[in-house]
Order: sequence, then structure tokens, then C-alpha cells
Amino acid sequence: MVSASSLSAKWTLTDTQTFLHTIAEPGGSGLLRIGEILRYEHVSTEARSTPFNFRHQPVVQPLSFQTGYLSLIAFFASDSVTRSTYHHHVNALYGLLDVNFDRIAAVLTRCMDDLIASKSFKQPNLSGASVFQTITSVLFEYCTRFKTAVSRHPEFSPLVKKLGEWFKTWSDGIQSANPDFNEPLATADLRNREFTIKQLRRPLEALEDVVDRAERATRRLAERPRELHARNNAEGQLASLVDLSLSYQGPGELRDEGPRHDNDFESIADIRIAPTHDELCSPLTPFLPANFPGAPHHLPPQSMERLIDIQFRLLREELLAPIRSSISQVLEDLRQASGAPNRLKDLIARGGGLYKSVDGHSPSFTVYAEVRGENLECDLKRGLCCKISLNGPSPRARRSEASKRAQYWENAGRRRLVQGGLVALLWQSAGTTRIYLGVVSSGIKELVESAKKLDGRVEIDIAFFDGEVEQRLLRLMQASNAIGEDTMLLVEAPVLFESIRPFLDALQAREPSSVPLARYLSHPESGSLKGVAMSPPAYATRPGFELDLKCLWKGARNLQLQPTDADSIVHAREELKTNSGLDPSQADAIVDALTSEVSLIQGPPGTGKSFTGIELLRILTENHIGPILLIAYTNHALDHILCKVLDDGISLKVVRLGNYMSTDKTVADACLLDHLVHNEETTRTDRTSAYRHLQAMKEVRDDISVLMNQIIKIDTTQPSLDDYLLLHCPDHLEELNNPPYWIQHTFEEFSGFRDTEGNVDTLMDYWAKGKDLKLITPPVNGTQPVTNSSATSADHVGGGRYAILSHDSQDTNLVQRAGRSRSVLTVAEAWLLDKQRYFRKIGVSDVPTLPDGRRDIRALLNDARVWKMSQKERETVCAFWTNEVRAEARTVQMAEFDRLKGRLEESRTLREEALNAAKHAVLSRAEIIGCTTTGAAKSLTSLLSGVKPKVLIVEEAGQVLEAHILASLVGTIEHMILIGDPLQLRPSLANFKLSLDNPRTGHIFRFDESLIERLSRMAFIDNLHNPRKTLYPKLEDHELVSKYPPVRGMTTNVFFLDHRHPEEGNSEDLVSKTNLYEVRMVKDLVMHFLRQGCYSQRGDIIVLCAYLGQLLEIRKALSTEVTTVIDERDAGQLLDLDGNDELMAEAVAARNVKVSNQVILRTIDNFQGEEGAIVILSLVRNSGQAPARGRNVGFLNSENRTNVALSRAKEGLYILGNSEDLCRQSKMWRGVVAELKDREQIASAIPIACYLHPDSVAVYVPAHPSWVAVTCVHQNATRMTESIDLLSAGAHVHCYAQDLILAQDGVPSLVLHVNIQPQSPFHAGM
Repeated sequence: MVSASSLSAKWTLTDTQTFLHTIAEPGGSGLLRIGEILRYEHVSTEARSTPFNFRHQPVVQPLSFQTGYLSLIAFFASDSVTRSTYHHHVNALYGLLDVNFDRIAAVLTRCMDDLIASKSFKQPNLSGASVFQTITSVLFEYCTRFKTAVSRHPEFSPLVKKLGEWFKTWSDGIQSANPDFNEPLATADLRNREFTIKQLRRPLEALEDVVDRAERATRRLAERPRELHARNNAEGQLASLVDLSLSYQGPGELRDEGPRHDNDFESIADIRIAPTHDELCSPLTPFLPANFPGAPHHLPPQSMERLIDIQFRLLREELLAPIRSSISQVLEDLRQASGAPNRLKDLIARGGGLYKSVDGHSPSFTVYAEVRGENLECDLKRGLCCKISLNGPSPRARRSEASKRAQYWENAGRRRLVQGGLVALLWQSAGTTRIYLGVVSSGIKELVESAKKLDGRVEIDIAFFDGEVEQRLLRLMQASNAIGEDTMLLVEAPVLFESIRPFLDALQAREPSSVPLARYLSHPESGSLKGVAMSPPAYATRPGFELDLKCLWKGARNLQLQPTDADSIVHAREELKTNSGLDPSQADAIVDALTSEVSLIQGPPGTGKSFTGIELLRILTENHIGPILLIAYTNHALDHILCKVLDDGISLKVVRLGNYMSTDKTVADACLLDHLVHNEETTRTDRTSAYRHLQAMKEVRDDISVLMNQIIKIDTTQPSLDDYLLLHCPDHLEELNNPPYWIQHTFEEFSGFRDTEGNVDTLMDYWAKGKDLKLITPPVNGTQPVTNSSATSADHVGGGRYAILSHDSQDTNLVQRAGRSRSVLTVAEAWLLDKQRYFRKIGVSDVPTLPDGRRDIRALLNDARVWKMSQKERETVCAFWTNEVRAEARTVQMAEFDRLKGRLEESRTLREEALNAAKHAVLSRAEIIGCTTTGAAKSLTSLLSGVKPKVLIVEEAGQVLEAHILASLVGTIEHMILIGDPLQLRPSLANFKLSLDNPRTGHIFRFDESLIERLSRMAFIDNLHNPRKTLYPKLEDHELVSKYPPVRGMTTNVFFLDHRHPEEGNSEDLVSKTNLYEVRMVKDLVMHFLRQGCYSQRGDIIVLCAYLGQLLEIRKALSTEVTTVIDERDAGQLLDLDGNDELMAEAVAARNVKVSNQVILRTIDNFQGEEGAIVILSLVRNSGQAPARGRNVGFLNSENRTNVALSRAKEGLYILGNSEDLCRQSKMWRGVVAELKDREQIASAIPIACYLHPDSVAVYVPAHPSWVAVTCVHQNATRMTESIDLLSAGAHVHCYAQDLILAQDGVPSLVLHVNIQPQSPFHAGM
């Protein structure tokens, strides 16, 4: 065990994992043996290491603490354990520490006291560094895996305090001028000693912090919430601080009135990520902590625990707010009177559909009607799921043609009922509505296939969070889906649960003390980071460490950088600026990044941020610093960097996490993890383990299928009823099994008869069906005269097979004799004579009396005379017994159901661990590991934490939520580099309440403020406080920029068309905002650019819109002229907001279409990180000729959004909007408009130029807009004619437009310099 480490030359990673799998198999002998050693009492610092048989050793011998006991503890802390993917086995191993901690603590205390007191570890090769590293690592790993370890074990805190004392004594002893501690490190040089002690102190301080927090937690409930912590008034939040402190109500029990609901807790570790029914229905607002320094909070200021708490709660609110808002609106409609109309009832009447938001910030959501539970299925990949069928949400989804229904879902299925989406089943029964949340687990393929088979309906699989719904659905299936008066609706909000859950899981499980670089990340109480000293990365502080920068030159040139040496840093900086291919800003960025634990590389588009990041990757890999975890917000950005890494040969040891469909093909073929794992040689242990657990999953699946059938068809026949009656109604059972003589006789006489289904009745069946009663029930036509047929017919309740009793000659004679005594005999009289004869024949003197009681169930249970019960009473008591039998069976079966679910999940987890072993082997050899932020969170626990990366590089950091980076910070990270532009678009949120754009709450929650933006705001570095002078005052054009050609057909490359044509639409709905004047102007400009002949390729012309409604209108205007390309994200948002699924089909189809005259249409928010040759920007918002003083410009007030809109153009930018409105509302727009006015690039008309005759002079526009002066300066000819359609007149215009002035009244008027063919009529229609 001492040598079983992947760091040992004799042990490979595969060897260590096989060994761990063998000795830590739950229930195996290895764990028993280790437990015996941990519990062994005779451990001594003086003993020699000898082999022991603890169970059979006749003479007690001491075990050496240094070479025996401590070596075993060291195995727990080794990489072969802590980095293993066999988490189940590792937890079993650490479970031994938990069970035996009191004895372990006693042994450690006694033996360490002895060693420290003797100033020696009494072993020549044993160093205090390894001793303290072992004990600290094991204790920290233990309390990280067992969250309650400190509170459950009173020995834990004293042991950690003693550990601190031992460490101080030892460190002081070896750092003195004359070391008095006899150990190997004492003879090392002072720098090495100081470095080692510093490295050991960090994890010890983290362990002490764990203990301090646990002790504070035990005292916190008795304390009031912490008082307000003052901060810098310059943040403009003093009023908010006062308001928050006055209204502050802590979480859970810290609230004065107690918890808000059953999922409101003080500790985030106790919160269920999926909300409960009680939480969703709570009228109280959730506890949402303010996200800035000094705000009231129940956790200590400047602590990582506090930062994690804030980020977890706000991220969870971002996930749940849309579905909670949707459910709230549906519940409100359901509570209204039955006759009152509302939107929900209208939707249900139409078969379901889009429930549109009433404002611009609450998301629209989809309501699905006629929901039915179909089955419970066990999938080996997805686990146990409920199969639900429901109506299609649109008439297009309910068309009669299967192919058209399938086409709808192929398009809409990219945003509707998408795999991983969060849905809520609302089940209304008897006036009570129950809410069950779940995640869609089926994919688009299953959705489309079900749409083909079902007429207007689809089937989906849902994994619900509450087992209760599974039981209710099973009961519903028992009743053949007869829901009666119940109402079942499915509500879908536009939130992907599975895209956020991994981050919440990571934050919730995170031990705050394990978060690296905490002093830079936690909120400073002053609100500023100016006073925080920056240190080099920990790996760079090793004595003698230096970085070789020769890889930045293609030729033979050497340059060394020592991150801890100021002179070396200055020299490297100057050399890179003067002699490398880097510009000065890039050189500074690289040096600063290499010498700082946390570094921000920020700047506007086109300044080489990504290039700088790639060069940093080159340097770090060349110097074997790694592994490097490379994270990007989008797959596109990640693959762009990885392609460059592979193409430049920076490293071939690159692994990309993700799936093939979302990865660039070149990158996927070269380094996709799943592709590399396919070629990885797995061990026999891994294969055997994976196969064994797969077989276990199949067995559980089969057991669940059998159980489902039993539950749905609960047996209530003789055996099950007998068992119940024997236990609960023994007298009834006794009476039932001993019927009166005549009943026993008739039962035995006719026991051979089979019913229509071929079954033979038992005595219970005979009684329950009332067949004895039928024998003595008079005929219904008793008053009618008797005939030969009626006397022997079965036309009475007691007929049927008993009619054979009258087939007797004596009976016929009896009837005939009775008939002679009077004129006619009734049917009743004939029946009575018949029955009397029969009963006398079997020894009964008279026909028994027919019971006709109607007692309630209580009376029937108190009277055991079951054969005296009427048919109605028998039905009553039978129904009661049957329901009781089913209830008892259901209880047992549901318990079995839960047990099988647990077995299935355990087998799935163990199989995944076995399969991850091969992935871990591949990742352990990687130098660069690339993934998106979501991929990092998903792989954090299972893979990345075991690889132990040292460097984290985040591309597009300005678009990444701080919570995402915090969740991705593996504890081994020593160096973090954030690359991005904090002045571009912030991360997108579904909950406007949390956004900085919200004027009421944005400055309190600040949740879309990325980490790079927050660190910049807190003066972490000199902020580039940022078109041109307005945003980036220090920005200078590179010489490459001057080589861009001028825009053909225009007199200027940048222009703002300032107009006063008001927007259409009065509501704040994101879809309704349009400006039809700008639509016409955009169309004319697009067509003008296309006629130049050089702007016909994809990416040449980009139309950006501030609102989705404008994008739709522009698309309609251009659709007959050019090919328009809609982005999938915009199409998806339109589907969410307006139910338009056709655009999604166009967006998907356009991805790979290559045709001329393509124009890209995009909203501003979905064009971040991209660029185009010419950008036409339609701002939409316009108050018209008489603007109101307080008119809102909406999203345009956001500096980040405006920055994106103004920085996408490479060659030309043309803006359409109202400058007065913008300047009135936005400081940034005032600066932009002022600069444009200085350059004479803003007016109420756009000048158009002719590139063939650049010296031509514009001609004055006539007053009437329907006429233009047509002239050709080049031909020296002028004539008046009707206005010309610039687009349709192309056959006659040989010299294209030179000056087009678009008048302020909205009707375009033309001034054209053209070559006119003789006698050619021109008609204008612009």
C-alpha cells in the first residue's frame, strides 16, 4: 500500500486503480483488514515494522506509527485514492475513518505529541513535510466527503488545533539559524525550507477554516443576523444598504417568523436544487442575498463561504424563476371561477399552446393539455422515467398528415420539450392542485417518431423529482387512465435544467476552503481590491524556477523569465516589446499573466486577445506547466482556439470534452475525449466491473417491469382476499368458508360449470357474485299467466343455468295439477312450486328468504354473517375489502419500487465510474483539456478533479457567469487567466430581476456581472475604462485597419441616419417592437449594397436589430429579393415568444447553404463575438417628432449592448435611429453622437456615392418626393423624369447611384447620376 501510487515508477495509473478496486470493494476483506489496523491500540513511535496477524497474534506486539500506521494513513491521501474515478470505493475507504475516528484521533495525538516533544521523527528518511502533508490532506479530504464530520466527532476540532501547534513547533525549529529539529529538511537551504513551509501552511489554514466555520455554525442560530458592514459610498449603494438592513430576513430559521417553506434553509447544503411543491406555492419571496460588499448576510464578510452562498442562491433563482412564474400564472387562472374566462381556459379549449407574457420581461411559456400517463419505463442510460402523452401545442402539430406533424417537431423540437428541459405537471383533483417538477429525458428523435404514430399527440419521457407522482400515475394506469374530474396540464418554461444543474451541484458540494485564489475572489469589505498584493502562481515560487520564452521566436533566441524576480520581469517585458512579433500591449499582457496568480486580458474586438491566449498556451506547455484547463463560453470559441493549438503544433496532448455534434469536425477527429477513449485499452478490472454493473441494471430493469405489471393489475382474487380476511376479518372468513347447507349443496352441484372466460368459481366468487341469491330471487314477470315456455324459461333473475332444475316430469305434473284447480297459474306461483320442490328434494323444508338490506360498511364489518348479506351489501363490503387489499399491496410494492430505484441508480453510478476510468487515463496524459463552462461543471466531480489541473484559462470570460467560473475552479488550480471584454455583452439571463439592466434591483443582485467585469470594477487592474474615444480612449488603429477598402457606393464608412419616425407597438413585448420606416430604409440600403457587385457573400452584409419584432419585419421585406439567414438562437427565441416554428427550420437549413446574395439578420445579443464587412444597425426605438421627456429607449440604454452593436463592422457601419431619444437617456450615446457630429457623420439623409465617378457632385432634391432630378455629371446632361426604382431600373442604369438622399418624411427620394439610354422610360417605386 505504501508504494501504490501513480507517482511511483513501478506503478501505473491502471495498476493503482486495479489495486484500489480490489482492496476497497464494499463488503470485501480488504476493508475489514484496513479497519482492524485503524482500530489497533498498540501503536508506538518506538516500534519496528513487523508483519502482524491482528486476529490470531497470540502475543501483543506494537505497530510502528511511522512505518506502519502513518503509511496506511498516507495511502488514504495518495493520488491513487483521491484522483480515482471509483468514488464509491473511495467513499467506502473514507467511511472507515468515519467509523473509527475516535481511535484514529487518539493514536495521532499520542504519537505526534511524542515525536514533536523529542524533536525528531525517529526515522532517517522521514520528513516532517511528508508527515504534515499526509495528516492534513487526509483530514481535509475526510471532512470534505463527510460534511458533518466536525460536528459529529468532538475529537476533530481539538485534533486540528493540535496539528496547528505541532506544525508551528516544527516549522520554527527548522527555520532557525541553528535548526533544533532532527530531520532531513533541516539541512536544506533556507529558501527551500521557507518554500516548503509556505506550501504546507496553505492546506493547514484551509483545514482550520473548516473547523472554524463548523464551530460558528453551531452558535449561529443563537445570534441575530450580522450587522450592516459599511463600505465605500462611491459605489452609490448606501441607500440600498440601509433599505436592505431594515428589511433583511435571513434564510430558514434565521427568519423571524421561521422558514418560508419546507425548502428554505440556512445552509445551501440542505437545499434541494429542484423546488418542492410547498416552495413553488409559497406566497413569500425567496431569500435572495444582495451581491455586493457590505450588504447584510448571515455569513462572515470577505469569506468564500459567503460568496458561494450568494452565487448558489442567485443561480438557483435564475433557474427557477421562469418556471415558478409560469406556474403562478396557471394557478391563478385555475383558481378563478369556473365561468370566468381567462387565458388558460382559452388555451385549453384550443388544445394547448403558447401562454404569452403580459410584459416584456416575464418569459412566455407553453401549456400542454390532455395529459395522460402511459407507462413507467426503465432505461439503462436515463434511469426510471414516466412516459407521458399530451396534445401538440399548435394546430400545426395536430395536422392530419403524419409527415407534417413530424416536420413540425423536427423544427420546434429544438426548443420545445427539449431533452434536459424543466417541466411541471399540474394535477388538479378535488379542488386541490399538486405540482410535480421533472426533466424531459427523451430526445427529439423519440418526439418525432411519436408524432408520426399518434394523431395530434406526442409522447415524452420525464424523470420526476418526486416519487409521489410515479405512484399516482401507477394508480391512474390501474384505472385505465380514467382521470374523471381531474385536470392534468404540463407547463414548460424556456429553461434548460440540465444546463444549470451541474453548476448548482458543484457549488453546493464545494468546500469553501478548497476554492483556490480566494483572496482575489471573495468580496472585499471595502469594495476595492487595490490593496490586495498580487503574487506569482504558486508553482512559480519554487526556488530557481524560471520560464523559457524562446518558443515565442522562430529563430534561435533565448529569453528566461523568473516570475519572482523584478529585474527579470522588466528585462523580459522590454525584450518582448522590441524583438518579438508581439505589439507592446500583447507583450505586457503576456508578462503580467505569467507573473500573476490571477490575470485579466481584456480589450475591444480585434486587439488580439485570443492570439495572446494562444501564445500563453504555447509558453505554458513548452515549460511543462499543466495540465491546463481551457474553458470557453461557446463551442465555436473553444474550437477556434484548439484548432490553432493543433495547427501550430503547440501541443498534441490535447483533449476536448463534449459531444461530436457540437464540436468542430477537425477538433473532434483529433482530440475529442469520446473518440480517444474508444481507442484506449481498458483494464480487465474496468471491463469486468462495467459489465457486472450493466448486468445488474438489466436485472433491476426486468424486476421493475414485473413489478409494474403487478401494481397495475393488483390481484384481489381468493388468495389475496383470504390473507386479508384472515388478518383483519377472521369471523367473516370463517362464516364465508362455512356456508349454510343448501348453499354448500348448490355450490358443489354446479362447481364444474365455467363462466364465459373459462374460469371456475371459488366459494368467494360464488358469494361475491351472489349466485346463491340468484337461486332464490323471484322472477320479474311473476304476475303474468304461466305458459309452458314461461314456466320453464330463464326469464327471471334467478334463471340461467338453474333453469335445469325445472326440467323434471314430476314438476310438470305439479304445475298441471295446480292449473286444474283454477283457470290459470301465474309465473310467480309456478316458480315457487318449482323452488319448493327443489329445496324439499335436498332436505330443506322451504325456500330461504332473500336478503334485501342496505346497511353501511361499518355495520357490515360488525356483522360476520356474510351469507345473510344482500347483493348490494356484498358489493359494498367486497369493494371495501378489495380497496384495502390494493392499499396494502401498494404499500409493499411501492417500498419495493423505491428499493429497486435505489439499486438501479447505484448500479448506474458504479458502471459510470468504471467507464470513467478509461476517460481518466486519457485525461491524465493531457497537457491541455478544453471544454465549455457547462462541460467543466458536468465533469468536475467525475473527471476533472482527479486530473488536478494547475492552470485555468477562460476565453470569452465577459459572457460567463461568475457562478460558472466559481463552480469550475478545481481545488488544484494555482493560476487563472481570464480573457474577454467586460464592456461587451454580459451573460444572458432569463430572470430580468437579477440583471444589471434592471433599474430597480440590478444594482443589488448584479448577477450578470461577469467575474472579469467585477474584478475590473473593483480596480483589480488598471481598467481600460472604455466606438473609439467613448469606450476605449486608449485604443489606436493598427496599420492593418487602414488597409480595409472604403465602402463602395457610399461617401463615408460610418453614418447615423437621424430620423423622427416613431416606432410601432405600445407594449413592452419584445416581439412587437418595430419601426416600419427603418424596415424600408434597411431594405433600400441592402439592395443598394448588393448592386455594387462586391457584397454578395455570406458575412458581407449584416443587419442587426435591437428587437426580435424588427428582425421579423425586415425578413419579410427582404424575403422576395435576397436569401436571408436567421440564427438558430434568434429563431428559438421567436419560437419561445411567439410560437413561430417556421423560422427555426429556415435557420437550421441555412447553416450549410452557400448561395450568393446572402444577408445575415441577427439581434444584437446574438452577434457577440462575430463581425461583418458592412453592418446596418436598426435601433427601432423612436418617440417621433415630439418626444416625451422621460421616453424609455429600452435595451439601448445598456452600454454593453451598445458596445457590441457598434463594434461588429469591419468596413462600414450605418445606424438608423433617433439621436435625441438616445442622448436623453444614455451618457454613452451622448458621447457617440457628439463624436459623429464632429466628423459630420450624422444627418437626416444618407449620401450615396458612385465608385465609377467619385468626383460627381450631388444635385439638389426637388420638393416633391415623387420626382427626382436625374443627371449624369460624367455625361454633362440633365433632365427631369419620374422617380426611379433604383433596383428595377438596373437594365438601363449603367452608372450606379452616386447620391441618394433619403428624406426625413420617410418616402425615399433619389438624386441619381446615371447614363441614360435614349428614350428609355424610368418609373420609381422606392
